[in-house]
Amino acid sequence: MPSDRRGGAEVAANVFGQRDAAGRQRPFVRVTQPEKTSLATPTALLPVTLSAEDDCGISRLQLFRSLNDSRPLASDLPLPARLSRRPDGSVYVEQTVSLPLGRYGLEPGDVIKLFGRVEDNDPAGAKGAESRWSRCAS
Repeated sequence: MPSDRRGGAEVAANVFGQRDAAGRQRPFVRVTQPEKTSLATPTALLPVTLSAEDDCGISRLQLFRSLNDSRPLASDLPLPARLSRRPDGSVYVEQTVSLPLGRYGLEPGDVIKLFGRVEDNDPAGAKGAESRWSRCAS
């Protein structure tokens, strides 16, 4: 874990995200469902959950999906009118959608890759972040 020294004592540094010149952090997003590597039948309804957070606010949350390494397609996920706030003042949102794998014409052995993207509402210019890929084989 990154650390710095203050007053002779080693203190853990803030690892929530990178800060810009104004001290604002970049948003953070992760795919919490499905697992990083998963299996599903070609006709399943695949639940996908994205969790995002930022120190100020969130203006956009997207799910990207790619079939067999094709170009990723984006879907905007709806944001609630009011975001939840943590005790430290940061905001977070968790959205779940179900992907109807049967509509995609999957065959056994096909692979869907998923990742999320979030943008904050920084008045100086939105900052974005992307999650790691999650892979689901049929």
